[in-house]
Amino acid sequence: MKRLAPAFLLGMLAALPAAASVTPLTFSGNICATSDGKCSNGSFVSQTYGDVVVGGQLQLDVRYAFTVGSPEGIAFWSTGYAGLKDVAYGALGGTPEIAFLPAAGYQVKLLSFELGSWGGTERSTQVSLLDGATSVFSQAFSVARTPVTFDDKNKANYALPDLWSTAGLRLRFGPDGYDVGIDNIKFQVMPVPEPGTLALFLAGIGMMGFAIRRRAG
Repeated sequence: MKRLAPAFLLGMLAALPAAASVTPLTFSGNICATSDGKCSNGSFVSQTYGDVVVGGQLQLDVRYAFTVGSPEGIAFWSTGYAGLKDVAYGALGGTPEIAFLPAAGYQVKLLSFELGSWGGTERSTQVSLLDGATSVFSQAFSVARTPVTFDDKNKANYALPDLWSTAGLRLRFGPDGYDVGIDNIKFQVMPVPEPGTLALFLAGIGMMGFAIRRRAG
């Protein structure tokens, strides 16, 4: 037991999913749906930008809509949104949507993002977050000369829900998605832990505790 318990626990630790890395969307670089990928003001962002592919396997598909239900993607603009550099914006009077759609066996978590107003003019808008078809967050706010930040740690202007989704997250902002741009989105993707793996891990901890108590007795 003295040697078996630590070896069993190490095996269970190796079986647990690795910590998820953070993926940023800064809308910078050759990320547009053009022949060479280069962006000009008004170019549409490529629907492959932000996709997470590891070892040739798609783990997360990021999809953009100029407004909810539109076949057109979100557009790029370089400056002018409350000091943010390289932002994405949507249709005039519309509500742009960015969908984070995990593949089977994976889950996604939205960590943070920033919104800025065109020309520094104060504008009222709203952010909504859906887990699948279920609304999990909705916040009306005003944005003007400085960006408004949302995150999951309650260290920003507004706190996002701390949740992992297997159904996919849909981030919407509007109805002034043309004059309000989004930038610096951060999210994580990781495999869904298998219940059996977690149960075995907890059993391993229990086994070690029993062995320690037995030796101490």
